[in-house]
Amino acid sequence: GINIGLSFIYDETRNNVQVTGIHTDKASIYEQHQWLSSKHMNECECCEDFQTDIDHLMIGNMDDQENTFRNLKNIANDLKIKNDGLNKENQYLHHQLASYRDEST
Repeated sequence: GINIGLSFIYDETRNNVQVTGIHTDKASIYEQHQWLSSKHMNECECCEDFQTDIDHLMIGNMDDQENTFRNLKNIANDLKIKNDGLNKENQYLHHQLASYRDEST
């Protein structure tokens, strides 16, 4: 199996627990674990069964990149529609200006 270590701290002012770390490295966890008590120095077996082979960990919305892409695609589409409208308006104004010039001569 795969193990992940989580570190917490209790926030007395908010009366809740906050996650302060996510750990996948056994040596690092063992090193930090030894600071809990002198009983854990050099003879601790608490992390003996800890196993992991995680080399990439993503936390959050797994679809975040796809959602960002879709959002940007929608924005690009909206801008294209606005641009097409402005181009049509520009052509109309050029036509109006040309007609006005023809009438003035």
